Amino acid sequence: MQISRKTFDEIIPKHYLTNAKAGADLGNFRINLGVIPRSNKKLLYLNFSSFQLLSQYSSTNSTASPVKPVLDEFFRYTKDPSIDGLVLDLRGNPGGQVVDLDFLIGKLITTPGHFSYTRIKNGSGRLDFTPWTEGYVHPQPGGINFTKPIAVLVDNYSVSMSEMTSLAVKHIFPKAKLVGETTYGGTGQIPFNDTRYLGGQFTAANFVKVYTAGVEFRDKNLVSYENKGIVPDIQVAYDAEKIKSNVDVQLDKAIDYLLTH
Repeated sequence: MQISRKTFDEIIPKHYLTNAKAGADLGNFRINLGVIPRSNKKLLYLNFSSFQLLSQYSSTNSTASPVKPVLDEFFRYTKDPSIDGLVLDLRGNPGGQVVDLDFLIGKLITTPGHFSYTRIKNGSGRLDFTPWTEGYVHPQPGGINFTKPIAVLVDNYSVSMSEMTSLAVKHIFPKAKLVGETTYGGTGQIPFNDTRYLGGQFTAANFVKVYTAGVEFRDKNLVSYENKGIVPDIQVAYDAEKIKSNVDVQLDKAIDYLLTH
């Protein structure tokens, strides 16, 4: 079951967060930030509807709730010594721009973080690929070495960049855990128009639209999650009945992990 945006935009900010801040563009992009006070600890919470962070941060679009101040506040909080942990909520996030990996996670490290391998289709044969290339998250100017525990919330609708980001966090940060439900299983990048080797997007027989990955992705341990998804470290199903009472059982489980690590 896909979680309604109301959960992220209304229920969590109202019933879980203090100092809640929200941003939006002129379309469907939404971002929510705040602090969860629990058991004398302060946990930072961030959710965004898709990976458009850098483009939204750099945008000159004028909206009633601009995105840039929310992200500036997030990066400020990550340097705040009173913050005891981070919840990165990627549930329902379909992915987006690869540059966001460095933009977001690169601010939380001071040395390059190896988390993946990729290879690109370069011929029409079944085994025609380039050699495997190591994938890194690169430190960004003004970043810090974030050592607090991290809980990444994921579900069946966490796809592509959500999955790659989840794996990057898990491999780079010793105190990181994935919480929720198995992800979608769509980690291969889709080229825009590389139809030479059956990669990208094309229409067959004038009515079937095909999306084919042109890049094979594996994690640091050369494990592939394509068509399988990533199984969380802490598995908990979304409870649609509980959310009617303003209780998010998956978020509660992520909070429990952060409070004990």
